[in-house]
Amino acid sequence: MSTVSVFFVINVPCYFWTGLFLVILNLPVSYAIAKNIDLRIRYGLMLSLFLTCALSGVAGVFKAIYRIVGFFAVEHDDDTVIATYLCLFNPIILCDIYTFGSVAVLLLANSVDRYLVISWPVKYYLRIKEIVFWEIVITHLFTLLSFIVIIIICAVFSDHLATIECRQAAYFPENLYTFIVCMRALFTMLSIAVMGLVLLRLRWRVEDHGNFVNDRKLAVFRSKQQSFTRLMIASCMVTLVLDVIPNCISAYAHLWSIPGMAEYTAYTRYASYLNDMNLVLVTSLGQKEIREEMLVRFSLLSNVFRRFQRSSES
Repeated sequence: MSTVSVFFVINVPCYFWTGLFLVILNLPVSYAIAKNIDLRIRYGLMLSLFLTCALSGVAGVFKAIYRIVGFFAVEHDDDTVIATYLCLFNPIILCDIYTFGSVAVLLLANSVDRYLVISWPVKYYLRIKEIVFWEIVITHLFTLLSFIVIIIICAVFSDHLATIECRQAAYFPENLYTFIVCMRALFTMLSIAVMGLVLLRLRWRVEDHGNFVNDRKLAVFRSKQQSFTRLMIASCMVTLVLDVIPNCISAYAHLWSIPGMAEYTAYTRYASYLNDMNLVLVTSLGQKEIREEMLVRFSLLSNVFRRFQRSSES
């Protein structure tokens, strides 16, 4: 298959459609959580993850459009090269760099959050606003600082040329990109490992049980949190297949300089997009209170639309 056919038949459609589905799936759930103050407090960290996944989807859609425009605007785009630093001025590339590692970090943060709520449920219940606030602040500070460091390294040490497509393997220094892929795989594996500990705590945890029995609000809180935690544990199994294994393959390809590393990078990126869809489908749509909030929000919108139609007809 020629380079042109691979570009159009595989890369562009995959980036466009997976990115579009990420946006369609994550934004409505994010809207429902953000509009409900109780859900916003309880699932604030998960909301950050969904918004990051949506941003990743936006980057994927515009990356596909950018490559189509670049292909038609510049003849023989595979032979056309630009300075690497010019890729760093592209907002699509910046979004892609940020979300590439941030999703894995947020996954680990959500797993740690589940460990806290299962291990110390009473303290978590009493200080939930403070805990969630600091979880969000620390996580985003870490991802933002990592993003800034990566951009600086790319700008200083990437002295070679890149194609007009601005693929990650081109504008990242080789060792840095290998390091980022390995760290992404590591953070994702750690998130699954922490959820394994959470599963053990769910089975063995008997402390504070009397407090939950005697307090109805605490009992309801515990029931909802355990239900949500079980959904996240189920989601981890899918994450293992769609994120950990592909990223390990990509890391192996870069560590051993296997020919066609760019292809490994692209295909594993598509798999990670699918995992971002799994996160919102399994952990949110499976949670009753989030699902009901979405139905309420979108039923209101549909009622407004019907009334608008009736008024326009009259």
